[in-house]
Amino acid sequence: IGVDIVEIERFKKIIEKYGEKFIKRVFHEKEISSSHSINTLAGKFAGKEAIMKMLGTGWRGIKWREIKILKSSHGKPYVELEGNAKKICEDLGIKRIQVSISHVRTLACAFVIGET
Repeated sequence: IGVDIVEIERFKKIIEKYGEKFIKRVFHEKEISSSHSINTLAGKFAGKEAIMKMLGTGWRGIKWREIKILKSSHGKPYVELEGNAKKICEDLGIKRIQVSISHVRTLACAFVIGET
């Protein structure tokens, strides 16, 4: 289980300060093309942090872009992993990751469960 909360205004200031460099370091092209607002990106960022917590790694050993949070045709978020993130998940016996993301005007929250 992993959970994370992001202050949207703080996240917005980081994007304003670092711009495309930050966005391209953290988000995969597939995530960027399907995100139409700061709130959506903040929710995906919270999801990535929640996944890192669930895996027990924090930021160590996993690149942000190895975790992709995408949307199904019905709008339901789902997770795709690659690289070391995928390997750690497999080593832990996690077969599937469920993710729920919600946001209000000031906060974005993500909750993840790794199923074995």
